[in-house]
Amino acid sequence: MVLLKALGQLLALFVLLILAFGGYYFYADRRAENAANAFCSSVAPGMALDAIAGKASAAGARFLSSAQSNTHKVFFQGPPFNGYFCALTVENGKVTSAKVEESRD
Repeated sequence: MVLLKALGQLLALFVLLILAFGGYYFYADRRAENAANAFCSSVAPGMALDAIAGKASAAGARFLSSAQSNTHKVFFQGPPFNGYFCALTVENGKVTSAKVEESRD
């Protein structure tokens, strides 16, 4: 009888842990998506690329730049292995467009 009670408590703890992780996962995912949307909305066409790196750092995001491409990305970390990018298209050092992209592993 004592063994069944202990197993029941362990099962209840396991279910609570799964629910807690699920809640965290959805919270972190929404937080990252909202941050990426807010960042992309704050980037105006014509903004200098040099200003974006500082703006990304201030937003707590990572600025990923490539000298070989006209697309630069600002990454907002979500739950483990997931996040959102604000993808910036740049021409002549100026932003021409910004859009949010989801990154899932």
